[in-house]
Amino acid sequence: MAERGAPVKGRTVADVGHYNPHTDAFVVEKDKVAEWLKQGVTASPTVYNLLIEHKIITGEKVTSWKPKKKAADPAAPAATPAPQVGEQPAAT
Repeated sequence: MAERGAPVKGRTVADVGHYNPHTDAFVVEKDKVAEWLKQGVTASPTVYNLLIEHKIITGEKVTSWKPKKKAADPAAPAATPAPQVGEQPAAT
């Protein structure tokens, strides 16, 4: 586990396991993972999916943490376009 603002190769807060994608070796200390998750730590999408795949936690796999965009409200008034350089603003 590493802090969000820490560099990728920086100091870790806790080492709870490792994963080798070439051999598909996944070693994790389940009790430590559970403790960190109880404290509010959020796993990256890749780690989250690995934990689900190896039945450490339950849930559905995710593809991204990006929030979904809201659909535009058709009842909302359309935004007035900004005038271009050299163009006079529209009179109201």
